[in-house]
Amino acid sequence: MLLVRKLNEAIKKLNPDICGEAEELAIQELEKDRSRLSSVKANQEVYSIIKNGVKVKVRNKKGELEDQTVKIIDFENPENNDFFLASQFWITGDIDTRRTDLLGFVNGIPLIFIELKALAER
Repeated sequence: MLLVRKLNEAIKKLNPDICGEAEELAIQELEKDRSRLSSVKANQEVYSIIKNGVKVKVRNKKGELEDQTVKIIDFENPENNDFFLASQFWITGDIDTRRTDLLGFVNGIPLIFIELKALAER
């Protein structure tokens, strides 16, 4: 689950010299279904992408395949990132629909999940 519009804007801002194809390939890599992987392996892949960027192959002006790294989050200059906090965010999956109390996004990627509990007198 990504906020694709925010992610597109962030990728363009953080990678002003990349082509549209590299941007699309980076988003496809982030959206890739990792449900068949173990939780550990899936988290390692996503962590690497967030930390190191997405490595993609695109054709340069000469038509040759070229490796490019698409930065997803700017850790050196956090002010270059887009921070968004959603309250009462609904998530629909294959089996169920759930609502989170607070969900924090960085550049359209959900990274912060907060569930609030009410204090009640007993």
